Amino acid sequence: MNIFELLIWGIIAIILLGIGISFFNQTNQVTNINTEIENALQFAQTNEKLGQIVTLNSRKIESDYLLLKKDFETNNQSIALECTNPNLCCPNKEKCDKIEWDFEKIKFKNERSYDFFIRCVRDNIFICRIYFGQMPAQAKINEIKILDDQGTSTKFNVIVTNSGKINLFQGENSIVLYKKVKNDWEKTPEVFPIQNISMLMPNQTHTFLWNIETKTSGEYRAESKFLGENSGFEIKQYDFNVTENSFCIIDETKTQTIFDNTTQKYREIHYCNNCNYSFECVTEWAKENPDIIWNIIDKEKIFCEKNLLQETC
Repeated sequence: MNIFELLIWGIIAIILLGIGISFFNQTNQVTNINTEIENALQFAQTNEKLGQIVTLNSRKIESDYLLLKKDFETNNQSIALECTNPNLCCPNKEKCDKIEWDFEKIKFKNERSYDFFIRCVRDNIFICRIYFGQMPAQAKINEIKILDDQGTSTKFNVIVTNSGKINLFQGENSIVLYKKVKNDWEKTPEVFPIQNISMLMPNQTHTFLWNIETKTSGEYRAESKFLGENSGFEIKQYDFNVTENSFCIIDETKTQTIFDNTTQKYREIHYCNNCNYSFECVTEWAKENPDIIWNIIDKEKIFCEKNLLQETC
């Protein structure tokens, strides 16, 4: 074999080596993005990140790569895919000269870097969505700001925002009230109507005003949840104390019974003296009769319900 032939074979070997390295790099790139998405999905399912966006910035994708939701689904994990940038993608399930996609698959046509976003919620199983393009809408509670914390009434603002790059739709703010009983937080039976906002633009804020009325003194925790139909959720808590008025006493010298046409039951009304708030009256009567369900009229009057006039609560 002469020098010229050796040179030719050397060139061929270099070309084949280059092709092999290129193939390895492409395969490795695909393997890496799938692995990174799988890791992000696990992180998005932790208590810390549930309902929140996990971001993978600038991940290079080779041309003609096909991202499939079935590659990530498990018995405990449901997946959907979504493009969040119309400048990059065709409309859902349509074909064009951009990236073609639906909730099952995404076909990347040109080699370039993309931002990926993962978010999970829980409903028996984890329901997760893998976004790419730009950050989707994200529900966020900026602050819980106390306005008034006196006696039975605790007023506070829940200040929320959309921290994503897409409009948030059908936002809801709800409150669940807990009371500390023997060092454990127990959910109270109080129900507070959900407050709504139809839309929040990116970085726009909104303030929900809440007024919590409690029936008894003690340590309380208000748990506020803000969510949107396309924006995940965030939960924050505020602890506060409802103090007891030692001058509030029950008045056993009088009582009154009236018939309630709405419930078709009798109301047995009981009285208090020197109470500043209605919950104080309930607290004092509950000490005397802890098994009775007491209902508030005002700071001086409460009632229990009975079926017959001759009965006592």
